[in-house]
Amino acid sequence: MRRSDSLAAERHSQVLRQINADGVVRVDQLARVMDVSVATVRRDLRQLEDRGLVSRVFGGAVVAEDLSYVPRTQVQIEEKRRIADRAAGLVSPNETVALDTGTTVAAVAARLKTIKGLVVTTNSIDAVLAMEGTAEVTAMMTGGVFEPITRSLSGPLVEAFYRTHRVDKLIIGAGSVGPDGLRDSNVSALEAKRAAIGAASQTVVVADHTKFGRTALALVCDWSSVKVLVTDRDAPADMVAAVRAQGVVVIVA
Repeated sequence: MRRSDSLAAERHSQVLRQINADGVVRVDQLARVMDVSVATVRRDLRQLEDRGLVSRVFGGAVVAEDLSYVPRTQVQIEEKRRIADRAAGLVSPNETVALDTGTTVAAVAARLKTIKGLVVTTNSIDAVLAMEGTAEVTAMMTGGVFEPITRSLSGPLVEAFYRTHRVDKLIIGAGSVGPDGLRDSNVSALEAKRAAIGAASQTVVVADHTKFGRTALALVCDWSSVKVLVTDRDAPADMVAAVRAQGVVVIVA
């Protein structure tokens, strides 16, 4: 093996060790730790993504399955069903509701289709498809650039939509739930999520137990912006108590 190939293999191993431990890596941090250029780190991450080992996001990378939509539809199915049932029960007829992206939110969308007079805004393709075939709900998409991995729309059009509209409730997922609030590794979606939170009178978080304590790159919002968290019975009791202590209503489905 050439020395350059050997060095690249060592860097790749170091990246994978860190990303498996933390769930996320940052380009600038890796460049400092490995004493290489930012361009070298980006090339390494591109090669690892080509091998299916990581998923690149703005400023870094996450474990590959974190942003893979199809596998996530096949896990925690029963928990997501219970969470969706309880979250949908918080929505009343004639309200305006914003739906975030993700598989749990899409499960909620499927249960909203019989609520009369409901107006739904979303940037999630799957949320809209989940409500297909109903005459009870008016669905409105935000506009934006299509992201195949998350099956959603992103970018300035989403942010602009929520800066000029108001909704009664926002139902939002999370890449990570922790004592400081909600986190997500998909940095390109952060501003859209924050704009939706700002547009909502109440924010309802839906997250199964696997999201608790995970590492994710960026803080979406702290708990002062959240009214309700709906989770499942396997959520760690100490973290549930910590969230309740910050004034959030926690519903265990």
